[in-house]
Amino acid sequence: MKFPAPPNDAARCRGYKNTVLTTIGGMQKTEGNEVYQWVLKCTPAKSIKELESSEGFPVLDRKIGVKLQASAKEGKFGMMFQTMIEETRRKQGAMPKGRQMLWRVFNEFDLERQRGGMIGHQQLLNVRLKGSSIADLEQFRDKVVFIRSSMEDEDLPKDTTLELFLYQQLKQHPKLTSMIDKYESSSLTSHRRSYEWLWTNMLAVITRHKTDANAQAVEKALQSSSSASVPAVPGLAEEHKGQWQTVESKNKKKKKKKNKQEVSAAPAPATPQDTQTQKGKKKGKGKSKGSSTPRNTPRSTNNGNTTPRGTPLTAEEKARSPCMCYAYKMCHAGNDCSFLHDEKNLYKGPAPRVVASGEGLQDST
Repeated sequence: MKFPAPPNDAARCRGYKNTVLTTIGGMQKTEGNEVYQWVLKCTPAKSIKELESSEGFPVLDRKIGVKLQASAKEGKFGMMFQTMIEETRRKQGAMPKGRQMLWRVFNEFDLERQRGGMIGHQQLLNVRLKGSSIADLEQFRDKVVFIRSSMEDEDLPKDTTLELFLYQQLKQHPKLTSMIDKYESSSLTSHRRSYEWLWTNMLAVITRHKTDANAQAVEKALQSSSSASVPAVPGLAEEHKGQWQTVESKNKKKKKKKNKQEVSAAPAPATPQDTQTQKGKKKGKGKSKGSSTPRNTPRSTNNGNTTPRGTPLTAEEKARSPCMCYAYKMCHAGNDCSFLHDEKNLYKGPAPRVVASGEGLQDST
């Protein structure tokens, strides 16, 4: 529960009173209006003594006093509340009641109500309708409503005075010509000859103009949306332009990143060497019958011969390549063997099949 600062004059007291009373009434958590009826008693009370009893709401009464004192730390009500707190503490040893503090605020301006009502009366009748647009009509309406809301009902001018005042202000407005014609052609006893009828029809003209303006805005938006890729609601395009640009930018970045990933994952173009290697792999598919050594590995690594296996050797290459059978003392070709027989340069690869089977080997190796 929070209260606004106390009003500075009688013109603002009405709004302050309504705000405070409804705020306190809203504290009731159950159905009914017991709290609201309880706090309303501070308005017709003739003296502060009538509000000495909290009448079943002692906690709420104290809480209202605390909130009022917090809302008026300065000004005349700040001093007034401080005096009430000190006086009640000295005489009763207790806190002042919240309803009593509210009564002091309302009573302060009730003494000024007659003078304030006269000021409000003059301000109301001095309001003028300037211009011939709907906006000027709305401004005139707002001024009248503001002044009337600050006045008590009994302080308002008589209905005949208000009727004449409103007629004089509205009769020259071009949007109200039809209404004024009906007013002027009606009899003096007609219901049209009243402030209420003039005011109600003026508000109807303002409302009708707003409805027409909204309909035109919607129609224009629908026409624009048929040729635009984004909604053409007035003000919406500019409001969300930055959001659409951000989304579009993010989509472009995602697409660019995806293209880079596809390019990096794509296989490189095959070179002639890769093609030859792939063909060699297809020809050498499966295990070799004579050795587990791949066919494309060099025959020897200790004599500089790097010719891949499976490639026919020349006589010079054979003379430099160690004899496989000679390393195992099983070469029957002797000095006629085309391969190298050298104790210092023996074959160190896998054993040939003839060694495993124990059969002899001719120079046909």
